[in-house]
Amino acid sequence: MDGKPLVQKKTVTKSEGNHVFTVDDVPVLELTKKYGGLDALQPANEMQVIEIGTNFPLQLQREIGDPVMRPGLLIDWNDGSFYCSGTVPQGSKVGFHFPRF
Repeated sequence: MDGKPLVQKKTVTKSEGNHVFTVDDVPVLELTKKYGGLDALQPANEMQVIEIGTNFPLQLQREIGDPVMRPGLLIDWNDGSFYCSGTVPQGSKVGFHFPRF
């Protein structure tokens, strides 16, 4: 995927498998909205929910090898978490990846 990651990596502070709750103790959805400029993101706006998965994936830094993208696929609106396309271990480093326009 072509684009640019956020310069400063952040730490996943709560996750279970592919369910990411918080990054740097902030709900992952709130950070995605902030860095992606998605202030109007609401449950009823399906197109913006799809936009998170396609345009704003987490960039997971692996201990060995190149980083991998973990797009958000399903949002839990109750706690601001989302389910990613693959495992995102608690304590791992992630960046928010933005498309190049």
